[in-house]
Amino acid sequence: MGNVGILLLLGKRNQLMKILLVDDHILFREGLASLIDAQAELTVVGFAGSVKDALSQTENLQPELVLMDFNLPDGDGLHYVSQISDQYSETKVVFLVTNDDEILRLETIDDHTVGYLRKNTPVNDLLSYIHNLRGETSFSHSTIDG
Repeated sequence: MGNVGILLLLGKRNQLMKILLVDDHILFREGLASLIDAQAELTVVGFAGSVKDALSQTENLQPELVLMDFNLPDGDGLHYVSQISDQYSETKVVFLVTNDDEILRLETIDDHTVGYLRKNTPVNDLLSYIHNLRGETSFSHSTIDG
């Protein structure tokens, strides 16, 4: 990588990581946003409570990371990923899951922009996971079991 590539990488690391939170439970979204916004290099740029709103917010905000509940009132994460994977290939999606059935469904996705965490993951592990995503161009299905 030449000097220009190194400068671009360093410049990105100095920017805030823009995160979109998608969950139909307002208390959960707001609590998670407080934890994330307390980190100097992370910022929550928007919220959504449905797949439809998540698609709209992704288009408007172009987040680097989407933290998303797998099951939403109007669909699931598989529908969301199928809609954004081509147009927003730089956006990473990490699903917040509650059970093994959701994990099995996620493992059918052949998309390296998708990972998952259990909703009972300790906060410090969640934040470390998010920080480690910065600069990754792709990642395999990954999890932290709480």
